[in-house]
Amino acid sequence: MKANLAIISSVFLTVLLFCLGCESEPGSVVEKVESPSAELSAADQPSQQEIEQAEVETEMMIEQPAQPEAEMMTEQPARPSEEQIQQAEAETEMMIEQPAQPEPMTEPEPQTAEQVPQPSPDDIVVTVNGTEVERARLDKYLEPQLERISASGQVPDDRLAEMKDKMIRRITDVLIIETLIDQQMKKNNIVVTEQQIADHIARLAARENLTVEDLKAIVTRGGGTFEQWKEQMQFDKIIGVLKLAEIEGFSTADVSESDALQYYQNNSVRYDIPEQVRASHILIKPQKAPGSDPGAADTAAREKAEQLLEQINAGADFAQLAKENSACPSSSKGGDLGFGRKQSWVTPFSDAAFALQPGQISDVVKTRFGYHIIKVTDRKESSQIPFDNVKDDIAKTLQTQKESDLSKKYITSLKDNAEITYAEGYEPDQDDDTTPQ
Repeated sequence: MKANLAIISSVFLTVLLFCLGCESEPGSVVEKVESPSAELSAADQPSQQEIEQAEVETEMMIEQPAQPEAEMMTEQPARPSEEQIQQAEAETEMMIEQPAQPEPMTEPEPQTAEQVPQPSPDDIVVTVNGTEVERARLDKYLEPQLERISASGQVPDDRLAEMKDKMIRRITDVLIIETLIDQQMKKNNIVVTEQQIADHIARLAARENLTVEDLKAIVTRGGGTFEQWKEQMQFDKIIGVLKLAEIEGFSTADVSESDALQYYQNNSVRYDIPEQVRASHILIKPQKAPGSDPGAADTAAREKAEQLLEQINAGADFAQLAKENSACPSSSKGGDLGFGRKQSWVTPFSDAAFALQPGQISDVVKTRFGYHIIKVTDRKESSQIPFDNVKDDIAKTLQTQKESDLSKKYITSLKDNAEITYAEGYEPDQDDDTTPQ
């Protein structure tokens, strides 16, 4: 998730588990490998998969950043389109947004026997150690989520009713946790300052290789303000939980360099850099005119590629011939595709490229895109990313994981020792324990 940060749910538990418990791999380094180009990879993509509707609608997930467009000849797994992703996110996320505009006034419909009375905002949802939680607090989280799912038009009414019931129970659990933390912070006179919140936000941004200004731009792109986001994130509680855990004698969340080194050694395969070659190519595509013989077009393409190979072997400039003849967009760069790994290109192309040494040129190679002449210009043997290059990333992520574990244990202890009385209809499902483990 480098250079991108998810827009985070406004529900406190999700905030807590995300900010303190991201599951990203410590110190993972993504090498940018320039693939041949955009045109061929589009042809190489499998058909689009439908996004599966699952129980995550009630999990209040975070928005994932859009994946970059595939490049030419790159073999990649199928993935949903950006439009599908956004549509699925609208069903599953409780995003930060401006308050909904009130609908025009209309005459109320008369009450009928079939209509179910709506709960009053003053109804008590749950009582936590004597503190009553009103329905209005639950609706603040529930209503925007239901509006989004309903507006998507993808969820039938009976399914929406089932989802709503689960969402109510999960949000009730979130409100219990919020209330317990508020009670303990007051009891222990814990006040989180604006500077502590600013420092926490800066650390959150730095963990994603962002500046605070970058983070502000991402947070506000949905229309809300940064201050609204800060309020909805409830950073005072996120920070307060760690302070409370320390007071109660829970283990520390500090991470040493030796902790990071141990992780690096135990997960060394994650830091392996596979062998790479830098390749240029000339692509000749069969020109299949309507009504013509496909076999003849294929033969003509192969013959042209063989003629160009003869010119190259006779001393002609490879880059110049690529500019003049190649059907790949890389022709503008003399056919240069940059460095690639074994998985960067389709198998016949990759096998031929990795069989060459720098300066060598392949025979004519056939792929489903046409006929290629490949030249390898450089090679990088397999290696491993040094510990010093990744130790800071590892330490940051390990600390985040430790803080998450610490917070979850503390919240669980609060709930185990709390007196919680549920109103009818808000009790947790017997098989749905939403307490952090």
